Amino acid sequence: MLSLWQVSCDSLQLALGSGNKFALLGLFLLGDIVGTPRAKVLLALNLLLRCLAIISELRANPLVGPLIIAVIQSFAPITPMFTFMGMMFVTFALTFLTLKDEDRSPGYVLLNLFQALFLTDSDGAESISGLDIGHQQTLDFGIEMYTGDGSHLLLIVTTVIMLFATSIFSLVLLNLTIGMYTKFYELQEPLARLGLQQCRARLCVRFALRPSVPRTWLAGMSLEGSKWKTCLFALPFVVIFLASAIFELWSVYSGGLCLCAVLLICQAALLINVDDLDSRHRYLWVCYRSDYSETFYMNQDAEITQLKSELQDAERRQSEEIAKIAGDVRRLEQSVKACCDLLRGKPQDTLSCTPQ
Repeated sequence: MLSLWQVSCDSLQLALGSGNKFALLGLFLLGDIVGTPRAKVLLALNLLLRCLAIISELRANPLVGPLIIAVIQSFAPITPMFTFMGMMFVTFALTFLTLKDEDRSPGYVLLNLFQALFLTDSDGAESISGLDIGHQQTLDFGIEMYTGDGSHLLLIVTTVIMLFATSIFSLVLLNLTIGMYTKFYELQEPLARLGLQQCRARLCVRFALRPSVPRTWLAGMSLEGSKWKTCLFALPFVVIFLASAIFELWSVYSGGLCLCAVLLICQAALLINVDDLDSRHRYLWVCYRSDYSETFYMNQDAEITQLKSELQDAERRQSEEIAKIAGDVRRLEQSVKACCDLLRGKPQDTLSCTPQ
């Protein structure tokens, strides 16, 4: 069962990653053909998104998958910290936008402020404040990047505020963020192995629910023959794509649609071996352990885990005994109270029965 699961996941991973790898190779080869700035930007964005998609798909890889999952999942708990840092950045941004030189744009101020606060870049800090008290920029470039419009007061105020802002970010916020991320990464690292299995199961479900190649096209053919027959359908689209890219016979959109068709057909061919091509019914079994405990799973030391388990059992037994003793005490108190009431009421009964 486990070997079948492993083979199926490896096949799915190959089918999943092949489409993005083919697309990345095709986009990279088109780098010399694209000449306009707009086309270069679109090509660069496509390359960026394809690379990120490949990294995302590698979460199902047993070698690097747990690492990627742990790195990604460690960001979620420190989202409030990022929000607070953004609020502080906006606070200082509004301050320096008010104190900027008249000939400087807001984008210039925000970019240099980001470099100064998050990247601890001294050049960025000197470009929007009076930190360059030694006039090093004048010696290097022959001009001061920030002059305060000739006001000595603005130079002093921006220097003080910049020192305060960089101290807050570099000494407090950035170090605190690194410490928090390290802590949450250590917590997520043992659980990343569970995330790997969950990711592989999701991929199996994803591909199991995808539309398959019509069975009538593949009737009476072997597995390899079915793949080659499916790939032949992509040949006309490849010709149209190359013609539109090299000879500019059609528009760019036609070439893009043909490239998409080629990728989808190739993915369908790679998925044939994991598709249900016969009349048998296959099911995806999802199993879990009823005695799973996240606290014990995160601890890798078996002896400490056993001691914690015994301590938890002892605490549970002690709680039960305390609850039992408390119940006995309450019942005893009720019995004593009833006896006291009986003793107090006995003389009155005797007095009432005495003849007058």
